[in-house]
Amino acid sequence: MIENKESQSRDTSSENISDPLKKIGQKLKSSRESQNISSAKLAETLRIGEEQLRAIENGEHKLLPEKVFYKRNGSKNI
Repeated sequence: MIENKESQSRDTSSENISDPLKKIGQKLKSSRESQNISSAKLAETLRIGEEQLRAIENGEHKLLPEKVFYKRNGSKNI
């Protein structure tokens, strides 16, 4: 019974992490596309892999190597 509670809390925390990432990723993708910036160019500018950028844009935190942090003022440039 204890294992179920632990695994449920882990599942819930994954969902909580995913929701903000999805929102940020959607904004990032929308902004990138509206400015006709390729995912390859943005990934190069951000110094991350294109696959990591796609994972951020799609809100797929499990495909990222670590937790994602962002600076709000950094997004003004995109």
